[in-house]
Amino acid sequence: MAFELIARQLGCSKLIAPMVRSGSFDGGKMTLRYMEKRRFFSRIYKLDITLEISSHEAPFGEANWNRGTHWAGDHAVSDWLSQHPQLSRLSSLIDIEMASYRREAPDSIGTVHLVTLPGCFIWTLVPPMHYFVKLNGKEIEGLSRLLGQRLDTTLA
Repeated sequence: MAFELIARQLGCSKLIAPMVRSGSFDGGKMTLRYMEKRRFFSRIYKLDITLEISSHEAPFGEANWNRGTHWAGDHAVSDWLSQHPQLSRLSSLIDIEMASYRREAPDSIGTVHLVTLPGCFIWTLVPPMHYFVKLNGKEIEGLSRLLGQRLDTTLA
């Protein structure tokens, strides 16, 4: 239920697997999935967003989002990512746990990989309860700017 809500908000309607959906955004393809983290008495399902950038302008190399302030890694990649307002202000868009960029070869596609805190689902066994960290209106608007599309904010 929680995953379906987020998938609808982000416009990912194509079913790939039970906890994996895909869709498109301005500039490429988006894949949305839940990553399961098992703990002794709980499970945490973290929202994982992969953006495939098919632009030939995307540089080769790797970079990681550094402490909510800037991209760090290959110099050309960091400079290119910093020139894109949506990617250079990730921390103002949504609470990011991890973000990375990678493009390995001329014929490969550049990918931006995001793991967000909003959108996660926490299930504890003792005491038995579950909690969904919903995306609020500001976070949906931020993702909308990142993806270059108008997202469904009525589901927030």
